[in-house]
Amino acid sequence: MRILITGTGFIASYVAKKLLDTGDEVTLYGYFENPQAMANVIGDLEKVGRVKGDVLETDHLIRTVKEREVDAIVHTAAVLIAGARENPFNAVKVNVLGTASVLEAARTTDAKKVVYTSSGNVYSMLNPFIKYLPPEGGLVKEDDQTIPGSVYGTTKLASELLGLNHSQIYGIDFVALRLPTVYGGWLGAMGLASVVRDMCRAALRSEPLTVEEYKSEWLHVKDAALACQLAVHSKNLKNRIFNIGTAKINSLREALDAISEELKRPINNITIKEVQRPLRYPVDISRAREELGFEPQFDFKSGVIDVLKWVRSYYV
Repeated sequence: MRILITGTGFIASYVAKKLLDTGDEVTLYGYFENPQAMANVIGDLEKVGRVKGDVLETDHLIRTVKEREVDAIVHTAAVLIAGARENPFNAVKVNVLGTASVLEAARTTDAKKVVYTSSGNVYSMLNPFIKYLPPEGGLVKEDDQTIPGSVYGTTKLASELLGLNHSQIYGIDFVALRLPTVYGGWLGAMGLASVVRDMCRAALRSEPLTVEEYKSEWLHVKDAALACQLAVHSKNLKNRIFNIGTAKINSLREALDAISEELKRPINNITIKEVQRPLRYPVDISRAREELGFEPQFDFKSGVIDVLKWVRSYYV
């Protein structure tokens, strides 16, 4: 398949690598702000098509999709949590109108498949402004309450709804993957999830580091890429929204323990501060297992060790 990926950052690079490895033809569409980090993941960037552009440039995006004869679009380009908090108007513009632009490109071309990297931040469990009742059975299903507590989460939910509209009205094969906290090896900026990489680096260099505890559902970026690859090639799905994760909550203290065990020594230079955050529950990934064939390849411990090995290769 000929696949266009919007965004040229952390997740996009790993998705490109996974698609290339499974025989797809890939074009990356974005700003290419960190080609060194991209090449570290993908290898020779000559293996991928590269088009500089903004998802808000709808005409340019449509022209690119037509010229490249794209079959499917994986839409990862977005303003992330911190950026949305600092500039909510820009987040709405880029995240919601950017998705509308991608859907318009699909509607007006032959690229009728759109895989959207959504977020667990759409769920009410992460909204500190409302009372949230724990999910039955302890796992959050796709039909759980969605009242986001952040502008970022709202932009993701709005984009999902636009995608569903385009599926129902225009026949677009739209799939949204609700990702939790995605971490992994990356030479550039990657938001909150950089904390695992930074802890590994500090441990190997014996440098002091203080981090805030974060109990979350942690998904290795290679598993996020796997989910995107499975969604791109999926057919005749019964559902359009899928939880992607490990179905477990893990803490940074567990990450520190994994690093310490792997290095076979205590890590005394890293301090983890306790902070108050909304209580997060793990998601039910049975729908993704059944319909997409998704099964995470990394639990949190093996994922942290994978990042540790990567850091040892590139930072130490």
